[in-house]
Amino acid sequence: MAGEDYEHGLELARRGEFFEAHEAFEAVWRRAEAGERDFYQGLVHTVVAWLQAERRNEVGCRRQLEKARRRLTPYAPSHEGLDVSGLLTTLDTALASFPTLPELRLAPALVGGEELAQALAFIRGIQDRDPTESKAFALGVAFQRPDLPLIRDLNFVRVEELPQDASAARLAADADLLHADGVAHRKIVVHGEQSAARLAPGFRELGWRVDRNLVMALHELRPPERAHDVVEVERASIKASERAFLLGEDETTSDDEIEQILAISTFTERAVNVRAFAALDAGGPTSWCELYSDGQDLVFLVVNEDEGPVDLYQRLGFEGIGREIVFFRPPP
Repeated sequence: MAGEDYEHGLELARRGEFFEAHEAFEAVWRRAEAGERDFYQGLVHTVVAWLQAERRNEVGCRRQLEKARRRLTPYAPSHEGLDVSGLLTTLDTALASFPTLPELRLAPALVGGEELAQALAFIRGIQDRDPTESKAFALGVAFQRPDLPLIRDLNFVRVEELPQDASAARLAADADLLHADGVAHRKIVVHGEQSAARLAPGFRELGWRVDRNLVMALHELRPPERAHDVVEVERASIKASERAFLLGEDETTSDDEIEQILAISTFTERAVNVRAFAALDAGGPTSWCELYSDGQDLVFLVVNEDEGPVDLYQRLGFEGIGREIVFFRPPP
């Protein structure tokens, strides 16, 4: 274990005292064993990058960001109690938004373990049982529904084995070959955060988006103080509200695209038990959700970590346990 200097360095960095944090991390680095030195050196580079940004030294800042990412990547998803994958995302955001840096987030490691393995196995089980066409390839499985080409959740590649020499360019080329004719988007799902961390810069250079889906497990139910009445409803009863919601999100969405999105539930119901719940008013459902179940005790959800209501779910008692990483290229 790194000891007090390491914990003190994290505390200083979280407070924005980057010079002092640099000194603390450097002290740990100097006495660390060979296999640990890159981790602490990566943290030194990280806080020095934010220090250089404060000093408006753009050349020095970028150089430190690049060094930090290179040294920290092998330690993803977590090391010494630190969420390394989350930190790598912050570094990627900093490089993309340079010279304006985001807030430096040094979050505790996600729980992971058996809960994460169980949740990801449940997700893969639904995908494998969905009535889609599937085709195995060297690194995983490609799923496709040529009759529903607009639906990214039915047309994607799932990576299962990723050798060290695999590259973003190779996976992107595989996706081009594996996606069905008429599917304009490209989507690759990776459950191994360390592999995803290594590939992310390459996909960004290719113009792909990197989405982080946070897997959150319910550890302590904390209902909101002002809860609305929620009732179980027939799945078909919320389709009109779903259609209105989809149109409200983007008025340019075509009728064909909306109908394809709404068709997803039909296929999901063939793969897993689905129950629908809604809050109602005189005009019908105002909000709704679906519960997928197979009899297991684990309750979890998946939310986009950068755009979804993560704070809300945390207040309700959910805790992050791991991530699903999605590389996505929108239609041209």
